[in-house]
Amino acid sequence: MEAAYKDVKCEVRVGEAMSEAFEVRAGLRQGCVLSPILFSLYIDEITTRLRQRGMGVTCGNRLIPALLYADDMVLLAEDEKGMGESLKVLQEWCVDWSLRVNGSKCGVIHFRRKGEERSKASFNVGQEAIIVVQEYKYLGCVVDEYLGYKNMIEARAKAGTKALYAWLQRCRACVGELRRGTFGKLLEMLVESVVMYGAEAWGCCRQLGEVEQVQLRAMQIFLGVGRLHPKVSLLVEVEMLPLEWVAKLTCVEFWYRETKLGDERLVKHVAVEVWKQREMKWMKDLRQSIREMGWGEVKLEDVEKLSNFQLKEMLKSCAWREVRASWEQEMSEKPKLEVLRMIVDKGCKGRSAQIESKEVRRVVTKLRGGTAHLRIETGRWKGEGREERKCKECSGQEVEDAKHFLLKCARWQDEREELTGRVKGSQRGGGI
Repeated sequence: MEAAYKDVKCEVRVGEAMSEAFEVRAGLRQGCVLSPILFSLYIDEITTRLRQRGMGVTCGNRLIPALLYADDMVLLAEDEKGMGESLKVLQEWCVDWSLRVNGSKCGVIHFRRKGEERSKASFNVGQEAIIVVQEYKYLGCVVDEYLGYKNMIEARAKAGTKALYAWLQRCRACVGELRRGTFGKLLEMLVESVVMYGAEAWGCCRQLGEVEQVQLRAMQIFLGVGRLHPKVSLLVEVEMLPLEWVAKLTCVEFWYRETKLGDERLVKHVAVEVWKQREMKWMKDLRQSIREMGWGEVKLEDVEKLSNFQLKEMLKSCAWREVRASWEQEMSEKPKLEVLRMIVDKGCKGRSAQIESKEVRRVVTKLRGGTAHLRIETGRWKGEGREERKCKECSGQEVEDAKHFLLKCARWQDEREELTGRVKGSQRGGGI
């Protein structure tokens, strides 16, 4: 280990030119397997000093002086005085180890209830002032002074939208048309992974509309339909779990997984203490999500013997059951979704997302989702009564809806007979 840091020299490259070698006496070697261990040994003393002086917050019977993750540090305190003392300890440690705190990259958040006045105290580390801020981005998550979800969800939605359009741009340039399987996998890996970051904290929130819009926009683009196309039609055609439920699953699964950890783990102690806070908003949202999945009567000891994989699959199965039930109810309540409802009720496995041609996929999706340019729809835009929206393509006097267009309109009789013949031929072992 000592040899790896003996006589370390570096050069700076600018274009094709190289500077003279110079000695490096600080820092760790990037990419070296020893670096995380060495950094942990180096940084650990700050928590030891804080704990020895009783600095931090109490969780159950444990004192938590700070949170450390890689090179990020969060000091915790019960009040202004405690924070000031913790910052003094930090300054002493910095002096001993020849470090300097960059105040512009730091902030103090006074967590409190709405209506309670924000702290007016001043904080500093040596000569560096640390200002009191309304929110702070920690490990990629925006945390505000009221521990609300709104800003965190907005940030995820913006990041997801940016990832979506960057992905689609690359696809058009390099791949072209996507098939359903490829679309789903890439959406999950390149977009949903960005949107769902930190969902363990905000996943059970009731206001996830902005996050869901990222997923719906991806489906609209893939299926080739507009923003007014029914949401349930998009989800049924692509057969994808709504992001609202993906977020719930992430949060609930995380909760159960934490409760199964050993008693020596800090997060287990935090989970136990949080469970006792029945009036906390986060806890209320979590309990509500658990009930929505049908797990309201499930006790913690009931899931202790389940593996994490089994737990995940069981929760996912419950989520799909509830989602499909909500789809069926919505399809039965909206007349424009009559065609889609009949297809689903008949057990038809075919979905428009499986069609390779984007143009054909678009037409079929709009026809099944009730947004095709038939008079049943265009007449509504013009303010016509239902009985006035009669088909102009044939001499009949029926309203031009999907059923009339597909089964009765004389204008398309030849095409209908040809398609019927081809289907019968395929059933006899031929092929379409």
